[in-house]
Amino acid sequence: MLFHFEIDLFEFDFFPKQVSEPFKERLLEFHEKAGLVFGAYDFLERGDDIIFLECNPGGAWLWLEHSLGLNVSEHVARYLLGRDETDSFGV
Repeated sequence: MLFHFEIDLFEFDFFPKQVSEPFKERLLEFHEKAGLVFGAYDFLERGDDIIFLECNPGGAWLWLEHSLGLNVSEHVARYLLGRDETDSFGV
């Protein structure tokens, strides 16, 4: 069975959000075990629950970077050049 789902991204509000340390630690553990250098994560927030939808290791971020004023491209470039030791991409 194959599903194809499209949405208009401009119908939704996107915003940066801080997550709890335990959540961040679990996410970074998954990231490391999966052998990822970069991952575009999708989550759904329902009340107090954060639901993991997917991690795309080649995900697009430029549209989100522009709409939220984040520095993802700069951090990815600095990481690739070996000049970025942080674990935050502009959030």
